[in-house]
Amino acid sequence: MNFPDQLLFFFSALGAFNGLLLALYLLFFLRPARLSNRLLGLLLLALSVRIGKSVFLFFNRETAPLFIQIGLTACIFIGPLLWAYLKVERDGIKKLPASWWIGFGVLAGFIVGYGLWRPYMLYPESWNWEFISVIYGIWALGVLGGGVVLWPLIRKKEWSTIDLWLVNVFAGNLIVHLAYRFSSYTSYIVGALSFSFVFYLLGLWFILQRRQAGFLVEDRPRYGDRKIDDHEAAALLARCNAAMEGQQLFLLANFKLDDLAQAAGSTAHQISQLLNDNLGQSFATYVRGYRVRHAQEKILTDDHLTLEAIGEEAGFGSKSAFYAAFKEVAGTTPARYRKEQ
Repeated sequence: MNFPDQLLFFFSALGAFNGLLLALYLLFFLRPARLSNRLLGLLLLALSVRIGKSVFLFFNRETAPLFIQIGLTACIFIGPLLWAYLKVERDGIKKLPASWWIGFGVLAGFIVGYGLWRPYMLYPESWNWEFISVIYGIWALGVLGGGVVLWPLIRKKEWSTIDLWLVNVFAGNLIVHLAYRFSSYTSYIVGALSFSFVFYLLGLWFILQRRQAGFLVEDRPRYGDRKIDDHEAAALLARCNAAMEGQQLFLLANFKLDDLAQAAGSTAHQISQLLNDNLGQSFATYVRGYRVRHAQEKILTDDHLTLEAIGEEAGFGSKSAFYAAFKEVAGTTPARYRKEQ
């Protein structure tokens, strides 16, 4: 392998290698465990295995057929995992729905069953010319579904940091997918190089935005074991509640911890400490409570409004987020609540 090929191999394999390391970190080491992090780890794992297969096959045509089959098997999960990650992160889903388990189980059974029935070692043409269209088709459907999930965010006038992160993850996946889809017009290694480029571009963006992000680990300041004094905590909580109720800040779709801190005359760190250490709840949970209670009042007083309109007015970014939060707080769905009342 000459020097230009060595450079090409290095840069094309670099993204896959580091993507694999990050996937393992998200799956097994990052604490506290979050469903969205696990899905992002699985997405990176599937991409890294697929990219690794491409790199080794490009530079070594004698790559083991089993490794090629594993790479193509991982590829079929990329699109569905992208959709699931975006959906979970956007809507704040904490537990994987049973229907998703069934869907991923059916997909796994399908690809594994096909691999046992027609292994790549004996039927390479079937995988490369026939079944590959199924694999890329499922990937494309996942990308399309991800676009549908992000559409309400894209239409927003102002994007938060997490919105930008989700759009960037989606765009990066789309770039890699298109690079492979149209590799016949460019080069097979372009997909791997695209992944390396996207991976490090997103990594740089994440580092620059880390202080405002909070999408891998919910930011929680370290105060040791010291809690805010009960008297001080009660006064601070009263100011927070007054700001929330008086100004109805929770109705803002992009309402952030900094906004509450400014309205309560405190700091974001102190508000976070109050909610986490003294009340045992996150900022998101605190805000969801106000939004759901507001929605309950609207359901009782404005029966001419649709439930979707009430959820949007209450500050929820999507119907699914509204329904999930309402059921979590009120213990029932908005429709059943309206019917019972």
